[in-house]
Amino acid sequence: MAFGTPLVNSNRSIAIYKETAFNTCAAGPKAHILPWVTGSIGVKRAKGSSKILRSDPNPTKFQRGYFSGGESFTVGVGPKSICLLAYLFFSEYSKSGAGDPYSHVFKMGSTAARYAAFEDGNTKYDVSYGNVITGMEFPLKPEASEMLCNVTVMGSGKNLQQQAARIDAGTPTTYWDDEFMSASSSILSIDSTAAAWVLDGSIKLERECEMVVGKDGNLYAAYAFPAKYKVTGNITALMDTNDTARTLATGLAEHAFQLFNSFSANHDMTLNIDEAQCEISQIPPYNDGGKQTIQIDIDGYLENDADASAARLTVRNATADIAAIW
Repeated sequence: MAFGTPLVNSNRSIAIYKETAFNTCAAGPKAHILPWVTGSIGVKRAKGSSKILRSDPNPTKFQRGYFSGGESFTVGVGPKSICLLAYLFFSEYSKSGAGDPYSHVFKMGSTAARYAAFEDGNTKYDVSYGNVITGMEFPLKPEASEMLCNVTVMGSGKNLQQQAARIDAGTPTTYWDDEFMSASSSILSIDSTAAAWVLDGSIKLERECEMVVGKDGNLYAAYAFPAKYKVTGNITALMDTNDTARTLATGLAEHAFQLFNSFSANHDMTLNIDEAQCEISQIPPYNDGGKQTIQIDIDGYLENDADASAARLTVRNATADIAAIW
């Protein structure tokens, strides 16, 4: 086999499509290329060792199992691109507004999950189907870079390799020029007060999912069962003479958290966790450093919140309907 022209990794692109049904992309779907930072999406095939015994020390030919898909990736958070992922992760979506800015609200609910296909390629394209967004994490880092979102994905394993053309014959929509904001400009409020004493941390939204392979002759999952959501977080906070941070994590008091990020005038993102409890996770050891800090874990839940959602993401942007742009 003759070696061809080496591929340039920076020319590679990963497109995302909303599936019409699990493992199925309709004809002529719309491709969206998110503001990728790092990560990978694809499929793997299980490989097991043979159980057959030999009368000599040589290995026996191994056996192959089912395909599985998924992995994780990081994207920049923009007012349009984050809505695409939120639409897939959250099960409830509503919109409002008669003009720019439009308001989009995403909640955790019992509506059927939405699935996606990913297409990774340069001159040829690998497609992985039946993907469920199982996690969205927002790091709270004081860095001079865009606010980021770490995304985890679980896939069915159904795939096509080395396709000559994209699924979408048209020009994909790109979000490289979406509005972004420095991560260090994000505002975290605790119980309606901006927490200047919080240094960093993260808020993580997750959803359990089980992929089930049937005995239909296929080597990938035929069914997906997205299940319970989970809301967690952690913060590193300054300790003070009023025991502000320690009091937050003492007892069974309920607290509300809000993460706000303004992209431009009237375009912003607000993540609300209205019911949460906190626990001290680590008190740093004594040393000769300057500031004294404490680490606190956050656990969100739904008890009696009026929104009936353990977490609520609200985004204002210039797009009238997120469902329609798919």
